[in-house]
Amino acid sequence: MRAALVLALLASVLLGGCADPEPAADPDPVEPCLVRSATDDSCNDPAANGTVAERPHLHDYWQGKDRLVLEDVALDVGPFLCTDLAEIALLRPADGDTIIQGTIQVEATIAWTPPAAADPAGTPELWIKTAEDNEPWEAGPVENGATVTVESTNSRNDLPHQRLSAWEFRFMMRPDNPTGCVRYQGTVSLHLEIVRGLDIPLYPGHPDRWENRTVLPLLDHARSTLVYVGGTSGACLEGAGEDGGCLWDPHIPDDGAIVPNDAEVRVSLSSTDGTPLRVRLGYHGADSREIQWPDPVDDDGATRAYSLLAAGHGDGPYAKQSQWELRLVPDAPSEPAYTGSYQIVAEAHQVPE
Repeated sequence: MRAALVLALLASVLLGGCADPEPAADPDPVEPCLVRSATDDSCNDPAANGTVAERPHLHDYWQGKDRLVLEDVALDVGPFLCTDLAEIALLRPADGDTIIQGTIQVEATIAWTPPAAADPAGTPELWIKTAEDNEPWEAGPVENGATVTVESTNSRNDLPHQRLSAWEFRFMMRPDNPTGCVRYQGTVSLHLEIVRGLDIPLYPGHPDRWENRTVLPLLDHARSTLVYVGGTSGACLEGAGEDGGCLWDPHIPDDGAIVPNDAEVRVSLSSTDGTPLRVRLGYHGADSREIQWPDPVDDDGATRAYSLLAAGHGDGPYAKQSQWELRLVPDAPSEPAYTGSYQIVAEAHQVPE
């Protein structure tokens, strides 16, 4: 009996020695750095706290609230269109307002002034594009002043540090009269409220967008166009080229091309049909959609060169697509028509520290 007890104790000791050891306690998790607004760059300043830029970033822009009301936007419009589905107004959140991470619902209220009785009638519809969509999708018929609730996800929400929302709200009309046309003249407005309800994901420290390069290609587009001109817009009659035909249709950087904040954007605009260059450049960065009209730094009659500093206007550190736009308008908008072919090339050059 005594021998059996000794053997049992010995087996217990031996088996205990073969058992898995107790797991070691996990080290303290790294405390994320809190980012309080799209323009808060304190978490990317190594001087602030040693390795602060390498810590995970928590982009919480909610200011302790569960609901935020965005700035109302409105457009005065007056299209007359003969098409199956007419776009009356394209509305976006105001500059500086975005659908921030953590949003679970977007409440959109579309209102418009009643059309004149003589205008060809149409059925109003709302189409929406979120930050993850390439094209807008139909949200359905909409009533004047009614609120449409859109379910959102963090992939649908705008990226951290973004100052121009990728969301779009398109007020459309489907003709329901014998002419097949629709006309509307009035004001269309958008009221947005966002509701918190999702966990805000952690993001890594800001990536190096240059990756040991000093020049990043942005776009190289060619276009031929023939337009009637009126101010800085007009009616496009005919066009050809890889990027469409209308002169003022925006040129945007190619898919995946980004304008870092420490870049100088160099733009070359050249006539490609032997005629003198007769267009000028406008642009906006990633902070505002207001068009700026810079003077060229060089102009030999056939080619114009521009230098645009991105500081304060660069794309967000996590951006997947640039929000910059380049637009061209005729030099002399008083001309009855404009025709010409051109090539526009843009590159981001790193500005030395």
